[in-house]
Amino acid sequence: MTIDAQKGGRAVVALDGAFDCAAADRLHETLVELGPVPVTVDFRRVRMIDDSAVGRLARETAGGQHLALVGLSVHHHRLLRYLGSN
Repeated sequence: MTIDAQKGGRAVVALDGAFDCAAADRLHETLVELGPVPVTVDFRRVRMIDDSAVGRLARETAGGQHLALVGLSVHHHRLLRYLGSN
């Protein structure tokens, strides 16, 4: 997981490898450390996404922090929508 700052105060968190429950926990800790800044979470280099970790991701998107998610499959976008995430 790498974190890059961009212009305008938006942080980019780039994930790689597997996004499982442990990675979801690390993402949560990273988002807490970043504070209330807009964040883009980039999944383009993730090779496997565990559906249970998507549930944790849905809680992050419902937490009030502005998150943009890029690189997710249609399946994972659909799961997030079913879980109440926009």
